[in-house]
Amino acid sequence: MKDSSKKWLAAAGIIIVLLSIGLVVTYMYLRQAQMSEKQAWNTNSQKEAELNTLYKKMDSLEQELQKRVDEVASLGGDISSLKNVIAQIRKEKTELKQQSEVQYQRYKNLEVKTSGYEELIQLKDAQIQELKLQNIALASENSNLKQNKDSLSQKIDNLESNNSRLNKKLKSAAVLKAQSLEFFSIADGGKERTGEEFKAKHLDMLRITVVLAENTAIDPGNQTIAYRLVSPEGATLTNAGGGSLNVAGKQISYTDIKDVLYANKSLSVSFVFKDDIFMSKKGIYKVIVFNEQGDLIQKTFLVK
Repeated sequence: MKDSSKKWLAAAGIIIVLLSIGLVVTYMYLRQAQMSEKQAWNTNSQKEAELNTLYKKMDSLEQELQKRVDEVASLGGDISSLKNVIAQIRKEKTELKQQSEVQYQRYKNLEVKTSGYEELIQLKDAQIQELKLQNIALASENSNLKQNKDSLSQKIDNLESNNSRLNKKLKSAAVLKAQSLEFFSIADGGKERTGEEFKAKHLDMLRITVVLAENTAIDPGNQTIAYRLVSPEGATLTNAGGGSLNVAGKQISYTDIKDVLYANKSLSVSFVFKDDIFMSKKGIYKVIVFNEQGDLIQKTFLVK
């Protein structure tokens, strides 16, 4: 039993020794290979070639990263870290140009960094895709918001247009109107005759009666009513109270005028014209009743 244990221990020792020798040999081989590679790199021709190759690779990486900067900026992303990386690459490219000062270990470090730059480009490509998706979603949301805004604007425009039409209707509805105009001849004895044809001998006085129409859209209050009696020759005849009234910015002559209290109900307003002109000037006379907004009604009568 003891012999077997001794044999096993001996075998184990031999294995350990062999493994140790193998490790030492491998280490020495690798170290020798690295030293050979370093010595070979230190020759001017190989060093120049490898530095040029690395420079071109870093130059290409800089251009690719610049493309990512432009694209990320166009999508509204943060480009500060990318710009810092590009600045570092430019600094390292400047270092590579000074070939005589670049040591082998520094060259190997820069070579490793290129792999990191390549991974950064892949990472930014993924981020760019995410930004594009976000922009598409935002564009869709903005489109919906614009449609809602346009719809609201259209509703507001329609409402304003409706209000404008309503205001016009209200303004039109609030205009005083006359529903009838009648003439009465008054003789010396006081007898009245109504109609649209009168004999001159019966026209010692003329009474003009206009009936204002009922209108609840008008604010109750005083209303100025005037009339103009026009002779067959076209002249405006006046009583002692004749004058002119401002109608829509123009001064219009009147024969007589009065203020009446209008309470939205039908109202009869009368004027009396006394003059002997009818005896000397026979023919067709015109009566125009108006206020500050314009003509209310007009009508003619014949004197024969």
